[in-house]
Amino acid sequence: MGTYRIKSEIYAAFNINDSGWNSSYSHYDVPINYDKTRIAVIGDSYVEALQVDYRRSFPEVLLDLLGRKLYEVYRFGISGAPLSHYLYVLENEVIQYSPKLVVLNIVHNDFLESMGTLEGTYTDSFATFRTNSAGELVTVSPTPYRKSFVWYLKQSAIFRYVYVRMKFIPRLITKTIMSKCCPKIGQHKQYAESVTHENRLKRVKIIAEKALGVLWALSQKHGFAVLIVVDADRSAVVSASELEEDISDTDVVINQMLSELVKRYEFLFLDLQPIVTADYKANSKKFNFDNDYH
Repeated sequence: MGTYRIKSEIYAAFNINDSGWNSSYSHYDVPINYDKTRIAVIGDSYVEALQVDYRRSFPEVLLDLLGRKLYEVYRFGISGAPLSHYLYVLENEVIQYSPKLVVLNIVHNDFLESMGTLEGTYTDSFATFRTNSAGELVTVSPTPYRKSFVWYLKQSAIFRYVYVRMKFIPRLITKTIMSKCCPKIGQHKQYAESVTHENRLKRVKIIAEKALGVLWALSQKHGFAVLIVVDADRSAVVSASELEEDISDTDVVINQMLSELVKRYEFLFLDLQPIVTADYKANSKKFNFDNDYH
């Protein structure tokens, strides 16, 4: 148990269980409980969800809605993880729990981040995709984590208070310092706006096709259903609403692409874009914290 805090805005309890995941469960059972349907939710920081109380993350909300007597919802969230690592976690961790349904929570930056070094302390230990000599995408397994200057810096309670809790150190200064001592940090961070360029969109489609193919093969081998949940471009929703305009095609291009690709595999699909748009039109309430991008 612990508390995640950012300024006076975020004060949330987290619970890292005996299986290593932030969750309301004290541990995840490997043996199947045949009286319950087991669901696994895989994703990045939106699934890890340190910004909200661990009992209020959406997998826990889902569990409460479905009913704890009939369902189990295990979540597997790692901040900064890309789509390539979701699949690695699925094959090497989640499968042992024999879920009946696997939910992949996908955000727009998951695709291009699957191809390169990411920003973060532990991201060199994420599985990635690489192009082999035949021009095919292949999975590169994670490498063991090696402690760096950043790891030792983060052991300082003073640093965590100043940088994480109070955000006194501007990001630009921090990234400049980190780039000097750790050149890999911050080199290839990709967001939704970076994938609207035609060439990058082609790469995103290739990565998506690779990922869905791997996912389909695993689902067939282990007998679970798949639900793909794709995030909305929330900033685009707010901007369009304030201008009293519709969301542009470039803002939903990934969502539309995925909606077509999943049809090949008959995966279940949930596009959050229209849901988020309707919510903002009805409530005019922004979706992120003032002091956190989530």
